[in-house]
Amino acid sequence: MACPTRAQPRALVGLSRPRVVATLRGTSRMALRAAAVEVETAEQGAAAEAPAPTAAPGPVFSNISYGEQYDRLMAEYKARGEPLPIKQMLPKPDAEKQAKEAGATKVPFSSVFATKKVPLFFGRSWNTVDWQYVGFMVAMHGLCLLAPATFSMANLGLFFVTYFITGCLGITLSFHRQLSHRSFQSPKWVEYALAYCGVLAVQGDPIEWVSSHRYHHLNTETALDPHSPYEGFWWSHMGWLLDNQDDAG
Repeated sequence: MACPTRAQPRALVGLSRPRVVATLRGTSRMALRAAAVEVETAEQGAAAEAPAPTAAPGPVFSNISYGEQYDRLMAEYKARGEPLPIKQMLPKPDAEKQAKEAGATKVPFSSVFATKKVPLFFGRSWNTVDWQYVGFMVAMHGLCLLAPATFSMANLGLFFVTYFITGCLGITLSFHRQLSHRSFQSPKWVEYALAYCGVLAVQGDPIEWVSSHRYHHLNTETALDPHSPYEGFWWSHMGWLLDNQDDAG
């Protein structure tokens, strides 16, 4: 569950800790819409006049581990003083080479070997948006400590009802299946009502959620994935939400 506050637009060049999630969260809504359209075009088999996103230039990003791909990508584009190629597809890292990467650790109950490239808590800068996310998450989880003192069957029932409305109808059915993947169509009033349920889940507005999710599918598990599992379980679960960069320092 994410705090509704979002990072403001900013330049990418020269970031001290370049991270594509910062790119995604800092790009203007118009740019995000454009990127989302390209992803949707690729997923639906676009016509020839609307080409799908192309692969990142050169074979330098192919047949290497996630850790090496990340390092090469950041070094390559920082050296040229260019933004990260968020509209292009990177080749998936070689899982076998990643497993042999120095310092790689196995994510429990999975076949993924993670290489942490982004400091989670220490050795990094924290901006206002990061602290707002932390405050929101701590407050929400802190309220759970009141559960034993306030438990009743009525409250338990209320929990299941509200979770179904916001999580099942709002996020899973609306934001994910209908808006992100276009799995089904409905009358506009139904679409809007379901999307409103999604907003109540406090995971952001539909445009941002859908853009982020489509972008994730464009570069799943690569160095451009906003929440790649190769960064570890915590990062892919919620750590990426706490890394919103809004400066060019």
